[in-house]
Amino acid sequence: MTRQPMRQRHSSTVALEILGAVCCSIIGTLVTRKLDASPEAALVAAAAGAAIAPLISAAGRHQPLRVGVGVFVTLLALGLTYGGFAVFDITTDQSPHLPLPGGVAGGPGGSSADGPAIRVKPESLELECLGRDCARRVRVISVGSEPLLIGAVELDGSVPGFAFDAGGCAHRRLSEVGDACTISVWAETPGTGGATTRLVIHQNLPGRPTFVRLTGPGTPLPTVRPTRSEPPEPTPGGTVPASSGGDG
Repeated sequence: MTRQPMRQRHSSTVALEILGAVCCSIIGTLVTRKLDASPEAALVAAAAGAAIAPLISAAGRHQPLRVGVGVFVTLLALGLTYGGFAVFDITTDQSPHLPLPGGVAGGPGGSSADGPAIRVKPESLELECLGRDCARRVRVISVGSEPLLIGAVELDGSVPGFAFDAGGCAHRRLSEVGDACTISVWAETPGTGGATTRLVIHQNLPGRPTFVRLTGPGTPLPTVRPTRSEPPEPTPGGTVPASSGGDG
């Protein structure tokens, strides 16, 4: 009778450890990426976050067993975190939160293990008004061990009303780490209010091009004052004409 409750408590403890490790791993990943750290640094933070809860629970009796369980929980939590972010980044064309396999590159921050790599800042833009005077800038940076070759720059043609100026960034070679160029983007027509499109930057990385998400400025609905209906004027005979919609 006592073994079953003990097993249930042990299973509940392990489940809580896994949940805590996954949460800490996700938080570590998001915080480091928010600070513009590289995907590799985010992976280190994810591993450290995954190890926090198991390390805390390793203290106490039966320490070798607890350490073994802690290592298992850490690896499982890190695998769940990595898999979740990888699926999200690949399916949504987002900047990789964690390093993706060498055959999967592209997105705003896609990179290969060795060779050219790209980073764009910011990875998405909300345009606040119309016209070139309201243009926002996208900075393209080489962060790899080999030169980054920028190809054509274009807009996703499915949504009209957006414009850009590559500013010498198209068909450019960024030879050194930290070399950068700038692209200006803006909205031209009110029809872009709330619409989204993508700036597409072709480069020499394997896989897909690099994307920057653009959102048009919100266009408020026009305000039309209701017209007050004036009372009909009496006819020369002194009678008021009947309403056309009345029943008599």
